[in-house]
Amino acid sequence: MKQPEYTEGPRATENFEEGMKSLFNVSKEAIVKAEKKKQKRRASSRAESVRKPHFSDKD
Repeated sequence: MKQPEYTEGPRATENFEEGMKSLFNVSKEAIVKAEKKKQKRRASSRAESVRKPHFSDKD
């Protein structure tokens, strides 16, 4: 396996994921399903961080 070009940041994550996919011979359907699930989790965590407190939340 060739040495990854980047060791930090988003590109390093992509390199790691690509390496794992090739190492474990994961089917493309499983990869797509996992990536969609990952995107949903990211979107829901963003929505929670953006949500403003309601007046009823204050004491």
